[in-house]
Amino acid sequence: MFILKYYFKFNINIYKTIMHKCIFCNYNYTKKCDLERHLKKNCQEFNLMNAYDVYKLFINKKEEVKEVKVNPILELNTNYISVDDMIVLVDKYDDDLSFSNLKYLLLKYINNILCNKEFKENYSIKYTRKKPATYYISYTENLYFIKNLKDTCELLGTPILNILLDKFNEFMYVVLRDPDYDMSLYEDTIEKLRITLNKDTVMIVLKNFLKNNILNNNEMKCKLG
Repeated sequence: MFILKYYFKFNINIYKTIMHKCIFCNYNYTKKCDLERHLKKNCQEFNLMNAYDVYKLFINKKEEVKEVKVNPILELNTNYISVDDMIVLVDKYDDDLSFSNLKYLLLKYINNILCNKEFKENYSIKYTRKKPATYYISYTENLYFIKNLKDTCELLGTPILNILLDKFNEFMYVVLRDPDYDMSLYEDTIEKLRITLNKDTVMIVLKNFLKNNILNNNEMKCKLG
């Protein structure tokens, strides 16, 4: 049997640990031997496949196999998040100024940063178990944490808020200088967003994000072998 591996780099204290990923079920292992044992005996997804299924999978994955260096939370790549994304958020918030709508919009925005399939280098938060919810966080180049839901929210609150505020300020800089953007139409909405975009709001959204977007995403599963 051919064994295909994905590698995800996580920094554990001063040591760099390679995450070995099973391409059939997307589980991650810190030890190569654990991945090999899983492939030989325990991968239920593989057991359900026939030879043609395996062939198609290898053909589809051929161009995707590469080493991915994961950015820690304090070094996330947000260059692909454009001003247009914040313009859309403001416009949709303007349609419904309820707090529930803002939570929904911020949830999508954060998901685009931390769970975007096109930018897997930002997969710096994974879960190790669902009950109780436990998360693996690559925080800086040489520091990681394994924490429960509450502590993970506390840890992520300020970094994620800073990203949102940076993107909001970038949005303001651009639209204030854009003669085609009618600020008068959105002035009240923008002011309300400026006031509401605080750590308390972000913590509420993060709790929802961690419980739903992370725990229900197989790619965010991390098995620490």
